Amino acid sequence: MKIVVMSPTYLPVVGGAELGIFQIYRRLAARHEVVIKTPRLPGRVNYREGEDLYFHDSRLRIERYEDLTSYNGIPLRLRPFVRRVALEYSRSAQDAARLIPADTDVVNCHYVVRNLGAIRILVRRGIPIVTSVVGREFDLVSRNYPSWHAVGKALKKSNAVVYISEYLRSSINIIGRCDRVIPYGVDTARYRPGPRNPDLLAQHGIAPDADVIFSVQRLARVKRLDILLEAFAIVASKKKNAVLLIGGTGGDEERLRMRSKELGLNASVRWCGYIPENSLPEYYRVATVVAFHSMNETFGVVIPQAMASGVPLVTTRCTALQEVVQDGETGLLCEPGNPAALAQSILILLSNKELARDLADRALQEARSRYSWDRIAGEYEEVLANAAGEKTRTS
Repeated sequence: MKIVVMSPTYLPVVGGAELGIFQIYRRLAARHEVVIKTPRLPGRVNYREGEDLYFHDSRLRIERYEDLTSYNGIPLRLRPFVRRVALEYSRSAQDAARLIPADTDVVNCHYVVRNLGAIRILVRRGIPIVTSVVGREFDLVSRNYPSWHAVGKALKKSNAVVYISEYLRSSINIIGRCDRVIPYGVDTARYRPGPRNPDLLAQHGIAPDADVIFSVQRLARVKRLDILLEAFAIVASKKKNAVLLIGGTGGDEERLRMRSKELGLNASVRWCGYIPENSLPEYYRVATVVAFHSMNETFGVVIPQAMASGVPLVTTRCTALQEVVQDGETGLLCEPGNPAALAQSILILLSNKELARDLADRALQEARSRYSWDRIAGEYEEVLANAAGEKTRTS
């Protein structure tokens, strides 16, 4: 197949969506011709300079276009009202869709809103579309305004719609021609159980026998990492050898560091910054517990990474997280926004080694059977092939 992927975001920006596109299509590129169309990043000319080396794959052809669509000039307090009637769809993506070769078998549009114009053009041109709904792009779109009807029309016109979670599908609640839930996953060949790396512990000044609580995520206010800091203050008061290892960067970092200082945690919290993909599996393997407090997840790739690494995990009973983790079976769930409940769950896993091991073992099997990227890519390939087949049958 000749496949074109359209996404408003891609590497070297590293997040769940970008990781998913890369992992799925690096596998499909072994059997198909894949082109990824995505906007240029401001100020970037050489996209390899400073890029995480793990994400280099010559089989993926990247074509970048200039995208001038932005709400950055609109005051924050006005953006919710503007988005009700004027979605941030990209005219540049629409123009890029016009240039897609006519012999393309199928186009996979990741995200809907920025690709609304592109979807309209592709429908008009008769090129099959698989739309992937993966992120929280609908939070500020009112269902009582015309903008929501535009979203619904785009999903219904797509040959297939893939949702990253049942939570997201039920939240949107638009019936398309062919809807399917395909989660994101984990590279089970790289993320696997193993011994702690003593050099990595020493690098962060962590004792070999320390209880390490590891958390990695974008440091954004919506993630509410401050709740984890407050929970860790409770844990640290009871477990003197406990260390909180935090990976990630983001706009909320300064506030979080200040909160850590206010809680008197500076001696037991380690801020790792961005962790390169090649190094990330080693960080999971030094963890005693993975703690992921977020209230804003449509999936959460951290979860299958922890599961495949054989590390017991604690996360929140909300959004898609409670769909991926079965409480008491593959991890522990606690009420979101509740530091005491989060601390209690962490302390249970630190104190009850047998329970922690049982949860980690079941989670490991779940990761290998359900969340392998090889399986995810195969499911995507099936959906894309079915959509491409519709073009063949009508031509």
